[in-house]
Amino acid sequence: MRQQLPENDQRIQRKINFLQFFVPDHVYRSLLSESYLSDYTLHFAKSQAQTALPAFSCGRQRKEKCVIGRFWLLQNARRRGIIVSVCIITCKQNGGNPMLMDLHTHTHHSFDGMPQSVAERIARAEELGLRYMAVTDHVEINRFYPAAYYGAVETEVWNYDGQRAFEGSLAEVTTEKSGCKSLTLLCGAEIGQMTQCPDLAAKLYADPRLDLVIGSVHELPRRPDFYFLDYAGEDIPALIADYFSEVLRLAQMDTWDILAHLTYGLRYLPDRAAVDLTPYLPVIDEIFRTVIAKGKAIELNGSGLKNSPEYTDPALPLIRRYHDLGGRYLTLSTDAHDTKYLGFRMNELEDMARAAGFSALTVFRKHQPELIPLP
Repeated sequence: MRQQLPENDQRIQRKINFLQFFVPDHVYRSLLSESYLSDYTLHFAKSQAQTALPAFSCGRQRKEKCVIGRFWLLQNARRRGIIVSVCIITCKQNGGNPMLMDLHTHTHHSFDGMPQSVAERIARAEELGLRYMAVTDHVEINRFYPAAYYGAVETEVWNYDGQRAFEGSLAEVTTEKSGCKSLTLLCGAEIGQMTQCPDLAAKLYADPRLDLVIGSVHELPRRPDFYFLDYAGEDIPALIADYFSEVLRLAQMDTWDILAHLTYGLRYLPDRAAVDLTPYLPVIDEIFRTVIAKGKAIELNGSGLKNSPEYTDPALPLIRRYHDLGGRYLTLSTDAHDTKYLGFRMNELEDMARAAGFSALTVFRKHQPELIPLP
């Protein structure tokens, strides 16, 4: 019996029926016997078939990707004289279209990242059809050295030794770059609180291995990360004002390429949706003008799309405001700390960029912006 797909995916069922004419019967049966996974990906097992997939024969090529509606079909060519058919038919959460970029991701080198390697990120990115991915592991520059250097001890609030993360991440990314096939892997770092250590920030920014640096404000001076604040005891309007003032100070520096999650200071508020940003628009506009004048970028960060309620950092009205002020450079990111969130709902971020007025997105190579047209 054929597996019944969810009602809202009847178009997918029709596409699967269509594919029956192009793949061997045993492969088709495998598809229908697989459980319908939450990430909308159905995998075939390898089969040593004596018949390749004739409609998609790829000759000497190792792999060939063919778009069939919302699906990718990947076929391996001959291996050691035996035809091995490996089919992966995917109805992606991004609508099945190849994605341009995910320029803010974390690996096991980040203190809050899942224990997954750069190679695992690459494999997933190429499966998704990503063109550009940047690995940007955390470097909290105000705690760049081990805790003992500061006469402190590690706690759940403070994390130290950003130097180890910086060196480890850059070394691994540099090594893995050569193994990429369809993906352009960019070497980056997310440097937090660089206003507190400007000389060290300049030194890190000059590292020749780097393609890009994301500048972020996760905490205010002498305060813990916004994640750890007790908001019940905070003057919220003053806290938000202090946050945007600190972001402006960051924007005025030259040791970053992409300004991260502009509204991070609101992320963990009990009711962030109720916050009226009108009083803060003058400083936000000054941030935007500074970014524009320096020829740098802001990011549209989609990490909040997996939360309830959903949000992006920043929201569409601020992205549109940035564009209308003359903003040219915009990057998209999931801020994925886990491989399963790489490229998560990226099609929606691309749609938001278009809605804000952007016809192109931006990548950085060796700190130089390059415009990539939106499809």
